[in-house]
Order: sequence, then structure tokens, then C-alpha cells
Amino acid sequence: MQVALGTGDLTNGADSADELVAMTTGLLEALDHDRSRDHDDDAELIATLRVYRNAAFAFRKLAGTAGDSDGALRAACVAMIEQGQDHLRAYGGRDARPDRPDRPDRPDRTGP
Repeated sequence: MQVALGTGDLTNGADSADELVAMTTGLLEALDHDRSRDHDDDAELIATLRVYRNAAFAFRKLAGTAGDSDGALRAACVAMIEQGQDHLRAYGGRDARPDRPDRPDRPDRTGP
């Protein structure tokens, strides 16, 4: 999805968006049914899954506009993907976003 947003060829990301919605929904349902899980430890994981799922929903809507570009929705989708990456880094304690030479305005935000 991120590559498709960067290139503007949204049709190439639609299948990925569908797959991401299905995968994140399944994982969220499994976590919801697991009574032995630690809610505090899973909060960041759940936030990650929800943000990525919302990004996929937004991407599907954007891809379905048949070429009618919605700049605000596109920006929201990009922001949600980046927010999901931030959550993933926080959850995993590692950098989930590779160096982005194509985005000099968004340098990698890893700390010391």
C-alpha cells in the first residue's frame, strides 16, 4: 500500500489492503478471545493492528474512487501507515521503518 501511494498506482495495492484487513481483523479477534493475555502488554500491539486496519480501509476507499484523487484521504492513509510503524517500533522495541531516501522530509525517527 505504501508503495502504491508513493507511485499513485492504487490498483497495485488493493489486494494488499484486502489481505491486511483480513489479517488484522483475525488477529484482533484472536486477541479478544484469549482470556489469558496481558491487556497492558498487548495495548501497543492492538493499537498497531487497529491503525494498520484503518489505513487499509482508507486505502480501499481511495483505490475505489476510480481515479478521483482525494488528497485528504491519501494524506490520512499515509499518516496512518506511519503511525502504525511508530506503534510497531514501540511494541517491538526496534525500528520497523527502513531508511526512506525517497522521503527526505520524514527522516527516520529512531532515538539514541
